[in-house]
Amino acid sequence: MATDRLSLANALEAANIDRPAGERIATEIYDAIHNNVATKSDLPQAGARGRGSEAPRRITKPKFLLVSR
Repeated sequence: MATDRLSLANALEAANIDRPAGERIATEIYDAIHNNVATKSDLPQAGARGRGSEAPRRITKPKFLLVSR
């Protein structure tokens, strides 16, 4: 899922949410996703932090993909 604040704000505006409120909502959603999604470079570190004898799970298909612009 690649998104940015502007496209999200535009979608909210198209749904009849006024522009300033839509921009604020878009920023909050974007920040929540951006700060809570692992990137490929995070995966080896996450596996090393596994609990006890629990083996790290293999991720075969990521649910989110963040794209830096």
